[in-house]
This record gives sequence, C-alpha cells and structure tokens, in this order.
Amino acid sequence: MHSVLQPRGLMVLQMVVSMGVAATFWITGYFPQAQSALYGGLASVALAVLLKRSVIKAGKITLDTPGKSVLILYLGAVQRCIIVLGVFGVGFAVFKLEPLASLIGFGAAQLSYLACLMRE
Repeated sequence: MHSVLQPRGLMVLQMVVSMGVAATFWITGYFPQAQSALYGGLASVALAVLLKRSVIKAGKITLDTPGKSVLILYLGAVQRCIIVLGVFGVGFAVFKLEPLASLIGFGAAQLSYLACLMRE
C-alpha cells in the first residue's frame, strides 16, 4: 500500500492541499476567502477521520458478522453526509464564511484523496 494512502499521510496531504488553496486566496488578497477555504479543508480532514473510524470498526466486526460490516460502512457514509451539511451550514450561517471558497477548499482536499486512490 502506498504510504500516502495511510490515514495519517492522507490527512497531512489534505491539510497541505487545503493550506495551499488558502494561501492562494491569501496571496491574491482575498483574505475572507482564504479563511473559508481553510475551513472547508478542515471539514474534509474531519470526514477522513470519521471514515477511518468506521472502516476500523467495520474491520473488527467483519470477523464476527460480515453482513453487519457493510451496514456500518453505509451508516458511516450517511453520517458523514449529514455532518458535512451541518458543518457547512454552521460555517455559512454562523461564521458567515464565503460559500464558494469553502467548497473549493473542501473539494480540493477531497480531490487529493481521489488522486491518491488513482495512483495506487
């Protein structure tokens, strides 16, 4: 398995990509967008942590009941979708973040995950 695909390495890569997007906004003078992009990137890292937890839990349960592990993975995906909606809702409504910049930061971090999978 490629070292970048290790959970900790993936999260570091997602943070580096997020900081790169935020730095690009910052350098070009879009300071509120830089904060928003970093927020979106942090949301992506948080989802990677949740994914890691659900995969570990499903892996442990697979030994006892294989069908239940699929259910845990499915419920974990639903949980992550609800959490990301909540995180962005709070970011937009409470923190008044820039929606497009937040989604760009989130999307770039998610694409780094996809890029790692495609390298494998």
